[in-house]
Amino acid sequence: MIEFPITLTSGGSVCLPGHASALALGYAKNKSVYRLAVTATGEWAGLTIRAFWHVPGGSDPASTLVQNGTMDVPASVTAWPGNGCVTFEGSDGTKTVTSADLRYRVSANSGTEDGSMPEPNTPAWEALVGT
Repeated sequence: MIEFPITLTSGGSVCLPGHASALALGYAKNKSVYRLAVTATGEWAGLTIRAFWHVPGGSDPASTLVQNGTMDVPASVTAWPGNGCVTFEGSDGTKTVTSADLRYRVSANSGTEDGSMPEPNTPAWEALVGT
């Protein structure tokens, strides 16, 4: 699992190490390989924190819950190349804190699909049949 540390600050900003301005979430079609390690400081401490993933061209954002200081990046985020953002919300039932947008980028690639089925009795065919 590739883990990206981020910090939620009292002022509402989301900080990345090394003053990076956006997350680089690899290439399109990657899934189940990225996780955010979330440090909640100041006003965020003790709150239940959710992340809302705004994908390019998407309508309603997917949301994920920060549990034990981490959260997995949903597969829908890296399904297609492009730029999006994630916004955090923390609440304890009484107060609510929201963050600024944290930009992310998913890079394009040429793909791995050739439009054909593997020949029977090849390792690729056996893997396909096994799934």
